[in-house]
Amino acid sequence: MKKSIFETTESLLQAIDRFFDETSDTFRISNERVIERNLLYYCGFQHLEYLRSSKTFRLRRDKSATPTPTSNEIREFVRSIKALLMNQKMVPRVWPSSNEKEDQLAGELGQNVLTWMDQSHDQTFFDEKEKCIIWLCLSGTAFMRTFPDVDGGRWVMDAEGLWKTGDVATECLLPFNVRMDPYGDRLEQKQWIGIQS
Repeated sequence: MKKSIFETTESLLQAIDRFFDETSDTFRISNERVIERNLLYYCGFQHLEYLRSSKTFRLRRDKSATPTPTSNEIREFVRSIKALLMNQKMVPRVWPSSNEKEDQLAGELGQNVLTWMDQSHDQTFFDEKEKCIIWLCLSGTAFMRTFPDVDGGRWVMDAEGLWKTGDVATECLLPFNVRMDPYGDRLEQKQWIGIQS
């Protein structure tokens, strides 16, 4: 991303509009169509056809006497992969960005925070991991976001009054809502990542 887009508010808004322009990336449009098809299959709609004129899916119109026995392969695939990944005890690991002492301490601290989150918010974190795995199976990619939750945590009463301590929250993001720089195949190589809300 060129730094010149940050010079004025107008240039920044134009850059953001370009980043989230759904018509500019034809590969993304076809990829989202595959995700939508997989999602429909996962929900139980087996016999689908794609209408190019309206760019939508619909149930295939067969004669009512035509038997259509099916096995929902996508649902079974998602169930088996989800069971495989959810039954493993995954230990969170935060890798330091360099070998400097400060980065290594920050990596250990981040790892301790993730371990504490996994134990403290076990059911919520488990649910978010499950959603993330389902999206991974259906779309081929999944995103989780960790952010400060100012409304979370415990209530504290002190001389200043009643307030919340805050917390660290994690949520699964829909792949449709994430836009990123098309160059580079690792997150570290991406110059920008946007979350559409």
